Amino acid sequence: MPGSFEAPTGKAFAMLFTRRRILSAGSTAVLAGVAAPHVARAQRAEFTYKYANNLPDTHPMNVRAREMAEALRTESGGRFDLKIFPTSQLGSDTDTLSQLRNGGVEFFTMSPLILSTLVPNASINGIGYAFPDYDKVWAAIRRCNGSGRPAPAVAPTSAATSCSTAGA
Repeated sequence: MPGSFEAPTGKAFAMLFTRRRILSAGSTAVLAGVAAPHVARAQRAEFTYKYANNLPDTHPMNVRAREMAEALRTESGGRFDLKIFPTSQLGSDTDTLSQLRNGGVEFFTMSPLILSTLVPNASINGIGYAFPDYDKVWAAIRRCNGSGRPAPAVAPTSAATSCSTAGA
């Protein structure tokens, strides 16, 4: 039957599997097994971190993040690898925030309004027209957060009164 394989027998088998060939193949396999982990370890980063965001891949934040990742890889000698996940590749903002809290993502650029689901004071930038000008905004932020204690929770209806802007 053409193309069929017949196992060697007798003298042909002895010629194929000599003691020298078996020892040679075995020692090569042992050396390859000992050396291979060192090669693989040299190619893999010691630290691999994930950076997620909801911005398009072409956004300047992601362009610069890729440059930063390359600089980190080069300056660390390949020990640090930053993986970038733009355009909500790892899920919605709330999904990624959950991953951040659980350690699945190390860096995440998000809207403070998403963060305000956990930290109510983070929503202060979403309150429009609570202050007449930027000087009053920054004075209130310094006064509320510069005291060494947590700033009080800010509700949209009481934003201007929870940390009074008087005397700013």
